[in-house]
Amino acid sequence: MFFDLKFDVELLALLNFGEAALFFAVWIGLGLPILLPMAIALQWQPGKPIAPAQKIPLLLGLYLLAPAALWAAGQVSPRLSTRSSFGIYGLAWSEPLWQGLGLGLLVAIAGVGLWLGVQVATGWGCWQTNPLSRSASRSLIAVALLGLAVGLVEELVFRGFLPLALGFDLGPLAAVAIANLLFALLHLVWDGRATVPQLPGLLVMGLVLSRACWIARGNLGLAWGLHAGWIMAIASLEILGALEPTGRVPAWITGLDGKPLAGALGLLLMLGTAIALAVIFQNPVTDG
Repeated sequence: MFFDLKFDVELLALLNFGEAALFFAVWIGLGLPILLPMAIALQWQPGKPIAPAQKIPLLLGLYLLAPAALWAAGQVSPRLSTRSSFGIYGLAWSEPLWQGLGLGLLVAIAGVGLWLGVQVATGWGCWQTNPLSRSASRSLIAVALLGLAVGLVEELVFRGFLPLALGFDLGPLAAVAIANLLFALLHLVWDGRATVPQLPGLLVMGLVLSRACWIARGNLGLAWGLHAGWIMAIASLEILGALEPTGRVPAWITGLDGKPLAGALGLLLMLGTAIALAVIFQNPVTDG
């Protein structure tokens, strides 16, 4: 061979932001051969809103490859090679992880219930219930599993790996800010311009999840539960019924185009979650 591949990859990892760049390069490199044929078959056009029937297969295909990309980055990076276990990113399969997951799910689902109740009680929204069919029950189970999977991968990448990798060169606060900015901006891939009104909400959501990780001393369980719970609750509401705005208040209050994070109430839900965590945890918990 004309060059030593391992040496060159380790040289890349020594550059600023090398681990993060390496992760995304491997993730994209693994994903393109699989996702491009899928995208063509599903007739997805990047930059335009994507239907759930198109998004879910592509999302799962991409996210299933993320752990492999994280493992590769940990194996070749001189700064992560001795700490390549996912435990260093906050994913340790132990009791604190499951306790945090359960609490996060409860807090997130309760918060979405309060968000819905406020709109119905004030007359800002009208709730219409759909009949609960067998197919709806199956959809609820699928939504629960999807929420757990998406929440786990996104927390592992954006609240676990990236803050650590970027923190080598930037320090913790800047690393967390950039990781959450990337988290928000990468949602543009799926829905294009339709995501723009949600960007502030996605950024605040990411910061709240980072706060949850700090509270749990780096353990991802609490953040995973919050993230998964929000996905489950919002998607379940869409299956169980429909929340129609009444027009009594501007759309920017309830959510532009029906998107909770594109409205003031959605931002209040995120901020209220942060306050609730501060009340529940007067001091950061240990990870056991």
